[in-house]
Amino acid sequence: MAKRARDGEPEALAVLVRVARDPAHPRTNEAKCVIADRWVATLDPALRQTVIDTRALSTHPVGRLRTAALHGPEQLRALGRAWASHAHLLLHDRDEDVRDAVTELCRAADAWSTKSMWPQALASASHALPPVVKDELLLDILLTRPSPPPPGQLDLLWKAFFYRIPPYGWQSRESGGGLLPALTRWGRQAASPDVHALSRVVVEPDTARLLTHPLTRQALIEAAGYADDHPLAAVARERILALRQRSPVPGRLGETEDPGPGTLSDLADFVDELCAYALEHRRDLLRWCVTHHLAPSHRDPARRAAFLLHTDQPPDTQARTARWTAGPGLAQMVLGAADGEERARRVEGLTDAELTHLAGWLDDEDRLADLWQLVRDLPLARGHRLVPLLAARQAADAPPSDATGPRGGDAAHPRDAWRPGDEAGRRLLALLRGIDPGTLATGLAALERDWPAGYHLARIRFRGRVNDLSFAPDAPLLAVATSNRAAGVIDLHRGELAERYDGFASSVGHLAHVGGGAFVAAERTSTAFQPSRLLHCAGGRSRVLRELPGAVTSLEAWGAGRFVAGTRSGHLLFGGPADAGAGGGADGGVEDGLPLPEPVEVSVAAWGLDPGADWPRALAADPYTGRLAVCGRRLLLVELTGDRVGEADAYAVSPPVASPVPVAVPGAGPHPGATHTPRVLARGTRPRVTTRAALAGPAALAVHEQRRGVVEVLRPEVGALPSAGSVDGVTAMTALPGRGQLAIVDDDWRLRLLDAATLVPRPGVMPEPPASPSRYMLGPVTSLHASPDGGLLAAGYAGGITDLYDLRHAEIPSLATRPLAYARPAHADALLAASTRRG
Repeated sequence: MAKRARDGEPEALAVLVRVARDPAHPRTNEAKCVIADRWVATLDPALRQTVIDTRALSTHPVGRLRTAALHGPEQLRALGRAWASHAHLLLHDRDEDVRDAVTELCRAADAWSTKSMWPQALASASHALPPVVKDELLLDILLTRPSPPPPGQLDLLWKAFFYRIPPYGWQSRESGGGLLPALTRWGRQAASPDVHALSRVVVEPDTARLLTHPLTRQALIEAAGYADDHPLAAVARERILALRQRSPVPGRLGETEDPGPGTLSDLADFVDELCAYALEHRRDLLRWCVTHHLAPSHRDPARRAAFLLHTDQPPDTQARTARWTAGPGLAQMVLGAADGEERARRVEGLTDAELTHLAGWLDDEDRLADLWQLVRDLPLARGHRLVPLLAARQAADAPPSDATGPRGGDAAHPRDAWRPGDEAGRRLLALLRGIDPGTLATGLAALERDWPAGYHLARIRFRGRVNDLSFAPDAPLLAVATSNRAAGVIDLHRGELAERYDGFASSVGHLAHVGGGAFVAAERTSTAFQPSRLLHCAGGRSRVLRELPGAVTSLEAWGAGRFVAGTRSGHLLFGGPADAGAGGGADGGVEDGLPLPEPVEVSVAAWGLDPGADWPRALAADPYTGRLAVCGRRLLLVELTGDRVGEADAYAVSPPVASPVPVAVPGAGPHPGATHTPRVLARGTRPRVTTRAALAGPAALAVHEQRRGVVEVLRPEVGALPSAGSVDGVTAMTALPGRGQLAIVDDDWRLRLLDAATLVPRPGVMPEPPASPSRYMLGPVTSLHASPDGGLLAAGYAGGITDLYDLRHAEIPSLATRPLAYARPAHADALLAASTRRG
């Protein structure tokens, strides 16, 4: 009957429709699948209503997505992320409800799904050919997303913007205002060298910073020379005109001849270069220079005369260009920044004397709103010194005004009525006015010295030795690997065991939580070359990813469902659920019934290492920078500039630094067998074996030699890894992401936090674990791991205990070093209360 129905026989279909609508029938589910498959093939309206009424799903992979979308976006979302791999097909489905559901999901997609959709919307035929729009509807949606595209697609968008390729609709698209706002909103420069400098002209709002580097200075001039109807020309010319707001240095700020680095003391050279470029057949730019009264300076009379003659300008334009040749004042340089972050950076660089001069000048000029902004751009200790200038003659009962001055005309003087225009600002000013300077200085010093670095949250008991720990990147979950041939997931919110996985062939030596409720686990073997397995665990089930001829020696999560593992045989395994392409089930991206994707295997020999001696004993991976450290007797630090392993453009093809050995990695994307060359940042050697490694920042690799108990911080410099310092007596080590700190456990079982740059201990009281059971009953520390945001820390012991620490509140003292503008009133209350606490 099912076969006849699939062939389209009306009688058979009628029977199966009745069965599908009968919940009590034993073959209801099978009938639903047949009806759904037939509707996918024919789009029959009667079958469509049956599919909707019975919530039927097709058995075909893409048909399953279509029928799920027919039931609404929530049903489609429940199937996982597989829809994102087929978004270009579903957006153009013949059924309107399917299109609407997929469109809604595309507009609310997470970063992972968004990245998987970009190759479906945009591609490049080759390096020499322009980008091709594969799906304009999908591209229009992606241009509204807050997260930027992968580097390869971002470069294609930049090139399309600069060259405005008519065959693919870029000119009409830009007139609609979609591409330029998206590129500006993302704020990411192009990686391609031929458009890198031009892209910075668009994303860098501060013209002064553009002029300080020769490449961006020339790019600004070239961008201004584009045709009048090109959006890039308008952006570049707006940047140039912004310099007109700069005025000569005020008298009180000109006491030193050199105002400091970063100031633009003379713009005459730039105007000369701009005008010379305009004379080189750039008629649009030439007309713009004439309109805005730009001409070469008097330092080159011949060039100036030729320019004036060529453009038929009046001979005397010196008065109108005089302010271009004058250096900007300190006030304009600091307060004229395009955004708050840049302004705060400039304020931070001011000396106390410069800060006093600037505040005094703003006070004399009654620029009280700018003075208040200056206070908010300073940390508490420095900003508080300027508050008396605002409070000196301020009427306590004066009505609030906006940021430009008094609202009415009754006040005798602007400062008598001026107050911050927002309630939070008025409250912050009132708090600052009520602080005694002496009490503040003493309280801040005591706060940094005595504030606890964290608290002991909980003690988790798990049968067997704790071999490894891993926090989930997207949920409050902690995965635990034990020697009892088991692994579990702890729900940190509810404080209970959420999942337990048994049946491993041996002790679980390593694991890495990859998000989406899934983790990857590696079995530990008793000998180096005894067979072992790498397994993917999710939804209460475990599946074998790879059977290996030897042990897995290290395993690290690498963001968005990805992981990297090292083996005793001298190989690296790159993989994760997303490598399966289409499909999306409970096990993190692979639909039920389909085989799990096999990780991509790379021999360390391809990276210039000896597999027999330099097998990866420890790995350190940073998903945000794309950096990977491979550590053994020799060290290798590489940068994989692509978004993730497995994509066609996952690796930047660039020559390695200080290494003649080509470093190739096979890709697992649309072009199987392709090789990609990561960028080698540095190489190094170690006198002893590295057993643990962590990337503690963009320029710090921390390595732990367990036998000696030494942690050493290495900094990549000119292809090498020189030591920047070391600390002895360490049994376990990890990095706190985003904090620039290392967490270590010393030989006395004490937890310590160190500055990753200097290895100086963090001031404050360190958390202590419970006294019972004794430390000798706990056994040595076997694993120390931090959550992805650095707020939680877990320490596992050989006795089956895991201690959980909360480090989040330790950030309160750092509020005193941040600009007040970034602090909410609650932050100010907490900081002031903490700085004045007793005992």
